[in-house]
Amino acid sequence: MTSHRSQLRHLCNKFGARRAGATEASDGAGAPDAKGSGAPPRWPVPGALVALFALFAAAASAAVASPAAQAACPNEALRMGPSAMLPDCRAYELVSPADSEGRPLYTVETSVVYNQFPTELISPSLDSFLYMTRSLPLTSVSGANGILDVYKAERSHTGWITTKRMSPSGAQAASPAPGGWSSGHHYFFSAALPVRNGSAIDPSGSQSSEGIEGVGSYLGDETGHYEFVGIGSLGIDKLAQGLYITPDGTHMIFATGDIRVFGIGSQWCERTNTCPAPQLEPDAPPNGTPAIYERSADGDTHTVSLLPGNTPLAAGEGADYQGNSVDASVIAFRVGTKLYVRVNNSLTKEVVNGSFTFGGLTATGSKLFYLLGGNAFEFDVSSGATRQITTSGDTELVNISPDGSHVYFLSQALLDGAEGVAGEPNLYVWTGSVETTNYIATVSPADLEVIPGLNNWTGWAVSPERGRGPAAESSRVTPDGTVLAFESRAELTNYDPEGHNEIYRYDSDAENLQCVSCNPKGSPAAFEARLAPNGAEFAQGSAETVINNLSNDGSRLFFETSEGLVRADVDGINDIYEWHQNGATEELDLISLGSSASYPPLFAVPDVPKPNILLAIDPTGANVFFHSLDKLLPQAPGGGGSAIYDARINGGIPSPPSPVPCSESRPCKGSAAHLPQFGSPVSQRAAPSGNVKAHHRRCRRGYLVKKGKKKICRRHKKNQKSGKKAGSR
Repeated sequence: MTSHRSQLRHLCNKFGARRAGATEASDGAGAPDAKGSGAPPRWPVPGALVALFALFAAAASAAVASPAAQAACPNEALRMGPSAMLPDCRAYELVSPADSEGRPLYTVETSVVYNQFPTELISPSLDSFLYMTRSLPLTSVSGANGILDVYKAERSHTGWITTKRMSPSGAQAASPAPGGWSSGHHYFFSAALPVRNGSAIDPSGSQSSEGIEGVGSYLGDETGHYEFVGIGSLGIDKLAQGLYITPDGTHMIFATGDIRVFGIGSQWCERTNTCPAPQLEPDAPPNGTPAIYERSADGDTHTVSLLPGNTPLAAGEGADYQGNSVDASVIAFRVGTKLYVRVNNSLTKEVVNGSFTFGGLTATGSKLFYLLGGNAFEFDVSSGATRQITTSGDTELVNISPDGSHVYFLSQALLDGAEGVAGEPNLYVWTGSVETTNYIATVSPADLEVIPGLNNWTGWAVSPERGRGPAAESSRVTPDGTVLAFESRAELTNYDPEGHNEIYRYDSDAENLQCVSCNPKGSPAAFEARLAPNGAEFAQGSAETVINNLSNDGSRLFFETSEGLVRADVDGINDIYEWHQNGATEELDLISLGSSASYPPLFAVPDVPKPNILLAIDPTGANVFFHSLDKLLPQAPGGGGSAIYDARINGGIPSPPSPVPCSESRPCKGSAAHLPQFGSPVSQRAAPSGNVKAHHRRCRRGYLVKKGKKKICRRHKKNQKSGKKAGSR
């Protein structure tokens, strides 16, 4: 459905309202339909002007007819320039510094997989965002290491301000590597990597006055404090590997052990050629045996890898971390062929014994899923009961809802009557409340041979292996499991993608499957659509980064593509789209500009970030953070300068008032260095003290009345009798 807004956006763009020099095919007969083809626009022709005026008239008529259409956005005054074209009363906000001077900005990622776990770049409070520089640090925050510097931007009524560096300084670590962050962005893992000179590295390192004691794995916080991850009552393991930090930072999970010997434990051992794995608690296994620990904010460390009956592991057994609940109250681990769960640091339960594959825990830890013999199973952590989900013997998990109510999977068998194609990858959903399996579609084998891919749930999304995460999975699901979004190259609707990747949305309640990225004009697909950026192609993206493409209620779905799906998208460059269901109405809108230019890189660095790349979306879909090279706000860098924006519903930040220039009559009072910094308390009314003079209110002429030593601003009787106005001449 094409709205008046989309058509107006197109025509405004055509006549240069959005960017001079934008290219688009002419609307005349015989004009090329390919995206980005055609000549640059010239002066508007009379016929097009008539069409433009007609559309304005139609839009005005619709507004008069519909009271809802008359309602202006509450932030209308802030929706200036390109923001005026955004849907949902969104407005652009500049998240990165205006004075970044074109330095390339990236999502938080690292080629070193130590201490990684799925991380949200946007905090739950929606006022904190993480990003990174490589080799070219910002100058506005001091102490950069100049290799991989992570920054925290915080939002206030005056705008987004990069307030903190969330990584070791150059004095603290010569070769740091960022790890995972708590969702509130207060705590994080960081690694100080060894710098090899052809020989083994002594992990003892040297003492540093700033908290980094040589090579090792650290827990840091936003104040700049660092301590080793592997701390217990019996000692310290500098090479322990951080596994997880709870959202509130009250609990942390870490592992020890030599991965070269056991195939499990800390990956630090490979890097340093040594891995002592000392015993950190009395009930932990002896020195040299891999173990899993949980450390609380109060400083107590608990051994997680205990067998039923709180029996410690014997020497050489070793425990391998599998996963945990959000609050870390339930932690899954493997010992040999047995899968266990540790509950509330007090009880261990055996889940299964055999050649299993871990399939994940629900958000609360109430249920655990696994594959055994090609079938899916559900384990109830509280009761210890097991329920079999599939019997086909070839099940591949696609996604499991956070509440465990819906399990999406692939099978070549026909499990819903005659629905599906035997021998082909059929996509199904199992609904736990009614224990039924329903057929969705038959996808392409090519959907299973890529990263991200549909069958990467166990191998990547919930895999305990470091360096893997949910972004490698090509599907998203709502918390209640009723809506699934996924990528596929198959022809699943009446539109043939001709082998290109498209985005599909399935509503299990309505049993409705639709393509949200297929060209509404029916033109053959020429580009791929994707839920997350491909790291190799766009120099952005990390498997551990969480991007909530599908809103919690399933009404919004965000994706990227270079395909021109609306008439305003004329650049042939990757762009960001929002599909939105509002009651019975469905809309498809641009989030990025749609008329970006191909800017030459400003810096000669490898992996220059490309334009219009999704970085983060909050679970409601109200905030869409993305990287752009366009100047979307007056204060933003231009000419291809790297910038991070938030397209926020009811967003926009008022421009600060222009400062009044200094003069003889109004001398400058102090310098910027003495102004209160962001977040510092400012006293609005201070009592007279020291050399601060009290301020007395002055009376208008004719209103001053003295009563003893007091002065009262009241109209003088003399003026009252004469009938003169106070202050008149």
